[in-house]
Amino acid sequence: MNSALSAQVGERIRSLRKARKWSQADLGRLIGVHKVTVGQYESGDRSPSYDVLLKIADTFKVSTDYLLRGSETGRISMTGFSDESISALAAFLSEVQNEKE
Repeated sequence: MNSALSAQVGERIRSLRKARKWSQADLGRLIGVHKVTVGQYESGDRSPSYDVLLKIADTFKVSTDYLLRGSETGRISMTGFSDESISALAAFLSEVQNEKE
């Protein structure tokens, strides 16, 4: 990842983390890296591996496309919603999906 892209990804990670009022240590525990590494991602000094990028996306319930490009075509931003609200919405959407099949 080039340095400009790393900085953009890092800013999105920081924004998502702060929206949830998590510390870098909190996020690090959730994705399996040290808080210093989270800080390096956020500053753009280091790029997350593919596996870690997937963990970050899953943790924040966003796509890797959002993390990498800042857009999610056809998606709704879940930033600002509580984890409980996101879980309830995910359960509802899963039920709707299952009814279609």
